[in-house]
Amino acid sequence: MKHSVVYTIILICSGVLAGCSSNAPKTSIVDMAHTGVVQTDGGPLIVAHFKGSYYDMGYQEGYLFGGKMLDLWQTVMVSIQQQMGLNETEAVQLLSGFYNQYAPYVPQEYTDEIRGIVDGTVAAGFLTDSSDQRAYLRSIIQDTLVITDVFSCSFFAAWGPRTVGGKMFSSRDLDWNSDTGIARYKMLAFYDPDGQVPYVIATYTGLIGALNGMNMSGITVSEIGSHNNNLTYKGEPWTLRMRDILSTTSDLDQVRAILWDFKDHPNTGGYNWMFSFGAPAGKGAHAGAYSVESDSLTTSVFADDSAIERSAVWIDSNGVPVTSAIVVSPANDPSLSATPEPVKFCYETPAVCFTDTSCFFFTDTPNGLPPGRTFTAASPFSVDAAGDTDPLHPSYAVNGTIAYGIHYGLPLTYAVFKNDVALTPSIRQTQTATSGPGNTDFSLSSCGGDDGDPIRDVNRYWAMYWLIKTYQTGGTYINNRDGWKVLDNIPPTNIGLDQAITIASAVAMSGDIISIAYAPTDLDIAVAYESGSGADWRPANDNTYYVFNLNNLMADDFSPVTTYKPWPQ
Repeated sequence: MKHSVVYTIILICSGVLAGCSSNAPKTSIVDMAHTGVVQTDGGPLIVAHFKGSYYDMGYQEGYLFGGKMLDLWQTVMVSIQQQMGLNETEAVQLLSGFYNQYAPYVPQEYTDEIRGIVDGTVAAGFLTDSSDQRAYLRSIIQDTLVITDVFSCSFFAAWGPRTVGGKMFSSRDLDWNSDTGIARYKMLAFYDPDGQVPYVIATYTGLIGALNGMNMSGITVSEIGSHNNNLTYKGEPWTLRMRDILSTTSDLDQVRAILWDFKDHPNTGGYNWMFSFGAPAGKGAHAGAYSVESDSLTTSVFADDSAIERSAVWIDSNGVPVTSAIVVSPANDPSLSATPEPVKFCYETPAVCFTDTSCFFFTDTPNGLPPGRTFTAASPFSVDAAGDTDPLHPSYAVNGTIAYGIHYGLPLTYAVFKNDVALTPSIRQTQTATSGPGNTDFSLSSCGGDDGDPIRDVNRYWAMYWLIKTYQTGGTYINNRDGWKVLDNIPPTNIGLDQAITIASAVAMSGDIISIAYAPTDLDIAVAYESGSGADWRPANDNTYYVFNLNNLMADDFSPVTTYKPWPQ
């Protein structure tokens, strides 16, 4: 991939950056912060180093960016009104009702931070010092925590023999409402809390939760919204839970302890997460990652080469495996290609195939199949049930025997990856996201629309599998969503930051607003944001990725280490 250094770094005094008078009073609290702006191809990116107590960090953010926080809220409100038809009063009433259920589970440090933001915003003159104005700002900061509950995305991690030097590389794509205008408020926030682990978040002014992040110990967090009927708001907002993890953990065992702390950190709704550890002190030795699925009742953890992932099959709303299906209209036999073309997926029982070339089975059941023609949804390509020893079919055999059902899980060693689709049966059964059985109108006989086309929803998951495998074996990978040739006859290649950016960029959805590739062994983070508006809008994964090093940010050096420009699409 071509490297191009196209950035400009500008260090700006607090008063100018805040948009207030250069004669505005400064306190020792404000003076602890350091700020700058990086000129990106998507406009200015604020880079800020906040430090001290949580109140101190909040005060710094409010004093420096209180005006931008208020502007961001108004921008979000325009989007809410357009999509939901709610005015500000109605939206605040709705969101505040949800937040009030969260409130008992919000740790005190974030309440202190919000208080600091309000005090700093008032001190800088962005709001008058009145109880109404203070309550208004406090409310919108809290309400944005509820809005961020609906983000969704994809992620992957690879390490060990798959990567350059055995280091950890991982990703996080944030797919949400595009072209809302919030990109004007993009910020790379480096938090340095007293007595805790410093960490960085790619975010926006006014959002205090972590949509992503990496800490100085080499821990990264990634998230996917994966809506589920098992939902409650009686728990800590996930964006604050991610900050808890970033600020207090130095290995994956400590991360797991927080995930299992159902008393202080109870689950809320349907989410998929990934946590990777780059082991920077050991230069990647003992690096690892796992992904997590959850609803309000269940937390399911997946390491690499997961047995749960290997045995995942499509199920109906009763949790019963769907036994067969028909795939129609591929131009070529999928058994001839490691990068199959788009297909249409229709549930049928039993499956009936007119000819081998007019439809293809995604099933492991013996009923209704032409002799010797069995297909798995995990591949998709032909499988000989009597003698399948191909390592490219890890989901076919479960516990040494043929596992019946329509398989879609594709585990790998030294890699984890996921999109919205749940793999854990109890979570998938009540999942409403990704054409899940939890939908009230779920129908196994439908063909087309959300319920009849789940293969569309799992394509990003399969794409990550094939990209990782193609780097391992060499060859060509064509994105089966749009026919785009992502990898063209490459030799076997170890994954580095360049390849991690390629994977993140290739699997992002059309509404990608932040795309990140992490290199936590080296403490590097590569960030791209959406840009433009209207006809000139571009998703994050089409823009330049700016690479920052956490050691440099800790030392208030905000210059990107380098940049990566993805290919034209």
